[in-house]
Amino acid sequence: ELIETQSARQIWAERYDRDMQDIIVMEDELAHLILMTVRWKLAAWDGQRIAEKTSSTLPIGDRLAQAARHFYSATPESYEQAAVILDSALQDEPRHPMALGMRAFALFVAASFRTEPLPVDQRKRAIDLAELALEHQQGSDFLHWIRGTLALYLDCDHEFALRQANRALELNRDFAPALRLTGESLSYAGQITRGISVLEELLAADQHAPANAIVLWVLALAYFAADDFQAALDR
Repeated sequence: ELIETQSARQIWAERYDRDMQDIIVMEDELAHLILMTVRWKLAAWDGQRIAEKTSSTLPIGDRLAQAARHFYSATPESYEQAAVILDSALQDEPRHPMALGMRAFALFVAASFRTEPLPVDQRKRAIDLAELALEHQQGSDFLHWIRGTLALYLDCDHEFALRQANRALELNRDFAPALRLTGESLSYAGQITRGISVLEELLAADQHAPANAIVLWVLALAYFAADDFQAALDR
């Protein structure tokens, strides 16, 4: 359980049941699971903390926290709100790596809520923003994940996406979105058994994450490709 001390508000809570035979292995596994799930909840909480403040008057770090809060909501309206905040941040700091990467992701996700594909100019802009972000900050697991996600879903480049996911996990082995990208890339590349294993592990780590809708969708496709139709229906 994670509590914000000033307000006594619960930020995160989960229960894990494990075999106590090997305490060291159990502690390592639980630490891995907790680190995978808490990061995004902390980002969303940080954004909520300053949600009522006017974005243009905030430091860029707080503006990015506001945008991250909207990301966590995962609705078309929330991504539009995040885009407005990020555009304002980029007007003040045009080469801020995280603002660039988050804006690239907002462009991509906004299109996923529509029936028509992302227009060519917007697709190019998203990739250019992600590339520029990495030019300025190569050591970010988040930015490598964004670049890999764009490669997978905009260019259908499974190999490049998997390389970006691997690089993100080299930087932070507990970064859940990079694990999801690994499972997605493997599944779409035809390595279905490996992809399913990664995605099922991720799903088990946090049953309530908004991104689970994506995980379930990819799992359903993977199980269908593996001729396990019942599992596909279950997902």
